[in-house]
Amino acid sequence: MLNLQEETVMNALYSCAAITKNTIRKLGGDEDTILNLINKKYIKKEKIDIDNKSIAIYKLTKQGEKAYIDKFGKKHFYRCSNLRKAAELGYFYALLTDEEKATWKSKDELAQALNCSIYPDAVFTRGGIPSGVFVIKTEDVDEKLPELKEFAKEQKIKIILKRI
Repeated sequence: MLNLQEETVMNALYSCAAITKNTIRKLGGDEDTILNLINKKYIKKEKIDIDNKSIAIYKLTKQGEKAYIDKFGKKHFYRCSNLRKAAELGYFYALLTDEEKATWKSKDELAQALNCSIYPDAVFTRGGIPSGVFVIKTEDVDEKLPELKEFAKEQKIKIILKRI
């Protein structure tokens, strides 16, 4: 059984692949939320380096994924091997309203619905306008921007760039 904070954290992990302790706090969780999910073996803690600083990051375990599927019936987990990118997406996700989070579809969910050459990391609706979130390296923005603008035009969505 999951409490509300644990469900919120599990939803963020389903949607973003990995999140930090700060993201968990922004989602309404706390240290007990983290410890409870670790004790249930639903999440695990890893470390990544961001700007020469070691940061704890949390990911779903296989047991956590199974529990999520059993509870919510969703199977298209966001898969991202770049934990820095996943953490940035998690920060962004945590700042959305509950209504915006309810419309969130990750890249892996979009791959089931769209047939495109590129996919945003996520799509959500804000104020009735579909928005695509792309998390990309700062040095790649100039190269990828024309393709992203074309995608936005074709799909009739607003682009949100998050640079890492």
